[in-house]
Amino acid sequence: MLTKLLFVDNDPLLTQQMTEEFNGEIQSQEYEIIFTHSGEDALEIIQNDNEREIKFLLTEKKLLHSQIDGLGLIKNLSNKGRAIRIFLISESVDVEVYNSLINGLFLAFLIKPCNPTELKFLILEALKQPEKINKKTPKVRFDTLTKLANNLPSKQKETLIRDLIKSLEQDELLALNGEMPDMIRRQIEINAKNIRKKEELLQKVRSGKIDSNSPLELPQGHFIEEKYIRRDGKIFGPYYYLRWRGGGKLQTKYLGKIDPRKGR
Repeated sequence: MLTKLLFVDNDPLLTQQMTEEFNGEIQSQEYEIIFTHSGEDALEIIQNDNEREIKFLLTEKKLLHSQIDGLGLIKNLSNKGRAIRIFLISESVDVEVYNSLINGLFLAFLIKPCNPTELKFLILEALKQPEKINKKTPKVRFDTLTKLANNLPSKQKETLIRDLIKSLEQDELLALNGEMPDMIRRQIEINAKNIRKKEELLQKVRSGKIDSNSPLELPQGHFIEEKYIRRDGKIFGPYYYLRWRGGGKLQTKYLGKIDPRKGR
């Protein structure tokens, strides 16, 4: 029986890998993969699937040039009551992704860069026994909890640390007690360095060396990223971006081609 899979992504390399991974099944007409690049097109394809032949949906969370992202597409299908097995592909696991998984809006997620062979295995397992899909691996679960904890207000983080310490066994406490002074000292030094960098950056913002639309009060964990872009065999850059965490998400501001830390 032919199994139809709808794949919504913006990554040409992953599209090619998926085609190669399922080549045998496609040739033997066991699988048909429909590729599209936007949430809007995916919704239209599913709405026109009157025979409900599409059994699986794989979508990236971020869909460039699309008004409906991956989670928006999933929620839209859930609201319409469309029963379809869904896998989400994401660069990271944030609170929204985690809550959507827990609430059963999709079957499993993979962190980019994902392995096409692993993805194929999950699809085959979901076709046979969807209830046995391990949708929260230990690594993902730990990463998710870390991200959730990092988004807590400072006072709640402090409370969480105290509660976790109370839950440790004696040997764990003794080991931690030996490491903690050095860990705290190193972190104090890092924080002091970040505070100095923050003040220097704020001075550049106030003096006009950085676009005034950049946030004037940057959180302590901000950083500047230098990026190069490869296009048509050529390398362009460097380009500089200001990154900081706000509202539980990593925010970005393009700074231009000159490193603001070195002046103009």
